[in-house]
Amino acid sequence: MKNFNNNQADATISQSLSYFSSILAGLETDSNPIYDFPQKISQQAAPNQSISSDFSRIFTPTALTALLATSKVSAKVFFLAAFSYSLAKFSGQDESLFCISPVDNRDRMLPLYLKINEDQRVFEYLDGVQTIYQETIRQTACSFEKLAAELDLKADLRFVFEAPSAAPPDLGHAHLAVVISAKGDSYEMRLHYRGDLYQEATIRSFADLFENTIRGFLSQSKLSEISLISAADQLRCDAFNRTAVAYDTSLTMVSMLRQQAKKTPDQVALVYQDIRLTYGQLDTVTDRLAKHIKSFGIGREDIVPILVAKSEFMTIAAIAVLKAGAAYQPLDPSYPIDRLGFMIKDTSARLLIADQAMLVLVPDYPGQVILT
Repeated sequence: MKNFNNNQADATISQSLSYFSSILAGLETDSNPIYDFPQKISQQAAPNQSISSDFSRIFTPTALTALLATSKVSAKVFFLAAFSYSLAKFSGQDESLFCISPVDNRDRMLPLYLKINEDQRVFEYLDGVQTIYQETIRQTACSFEKLAAELDLKADLRFVFEAPSAAPPDLGHAHLAVVISAKGDSYEMRLHYRGDLYQEATIRSFADLFENTIRGFLSQSKLSEISLISAADQLRCDAFNRTAVAYDTSLTMVSMLRQQAKKTPDQVALVYQDIRLTYGQLDTVTDRLAKHIKSFGIGREDIVPILVAKSEFMTIAAIAVLKAGAAYQPLDPSYPIDRLGFMIKDTSARLLIADQAMLVLVPDYPGQVILT
């Protein structure tokens, strides 16, 4: 009988391991929000900072009760789904992977992987999360330690849904953990995090997104309709992006540069690494180079290829060619030699501006060259 029980236990463990392997084997999903202090990742430590949010200011008990009744999901699944969606959106992905605890055993961790489809209706997404959650919590036979060893898993991210009288959960060495608990006729969220990995501002940004996700679940029909930023943040973004400025469209870029050089000659116009040129300096140096370009008989209808390494001279050469009345053709040194040769030949270029070291990339160019 003892052997039978042992064999049955082994079979159950094997079944659980097989279930998680079919989902997680080879998966490279990293749902951790980008670390502010990544140099501390390898160190093990318990989360030592936290922030909280009272959900009573986000939704009414009636609104949540109505949605749960309509979608036929539990409150735990609702908040778990919101956490999963928020993790994916915060890290710019369409999937999330984190750890949960079964209802009857808070100290037993299980990995939960969820895929996000923006075309889904909110109710469809919640129903799918509930199905996967219920399938996952049946697979408790295999310890998380064994799963972690077999599938290279970590318990960096945790979701905990507490009963009102529950003792504080052991969050282990989690980098970030959300704990949802009942508070009166509403709920409260506590975000526990490692202060040596994240700044408070980062965690508050995640908390804001989490709250906006919950609002979206309660008010929108499709995931794609959920606004991930608040109305106030949206107004700030709109104001920041209002960059249109009226200008004289009859002026060329060269004319505008000359005007600006007269207006603010000492203001910095060009920066590359430690090099800074003012508008006055940029106007002067490009005038000199333009005069040199013209001395080769270059003018209207000519195209001058520019083959230089990334530097301030790329801008200087381009402006100088325009001042000479010609057009410029920027060439990428990473292109194959044959392609560079074809591009130059196609322009019928009579003059090339290039770095000395770059000439080996255009061995068949027969024309004149200005070396930088």
